[in-house]
Amino acid sequence: MDEPSGAVVFSDEAVEDPQEIASRLLQRALQLGDRGNGDWLHSSAVKTHTRRMDPSVSEKALGFKSFSDFLEANSIIAQLEETGHEHLVRSAD
Repeated sequence: MDEPSGAVVFSDEAVEDPQEIASRLLQRALQLGDRGNGDWLHSSAVKTHTRRMDPSVSEKALGFKSFSDFLEANSIIAQLEETGHEHLVRSAD
């Protein structure tokens, strides 16, 4: 039997949480930028790496006012240091 017009069909695939996806991308961007010595990275460079891996990721779409707010919310993954106009980040582990 045909489905009625406008019927909602549910897939068996689970939809991943966008916050979890963004956090994994952040972790990966920090790993790519780190050369094994725990260097501080400019947060703008980390954001650029994250966006290159997935251009659809946006901290604003996740409810954050800024990328720094997104980093602060992911303190298990990223350590943020703000000195003046400079925003630096490194892996928290």
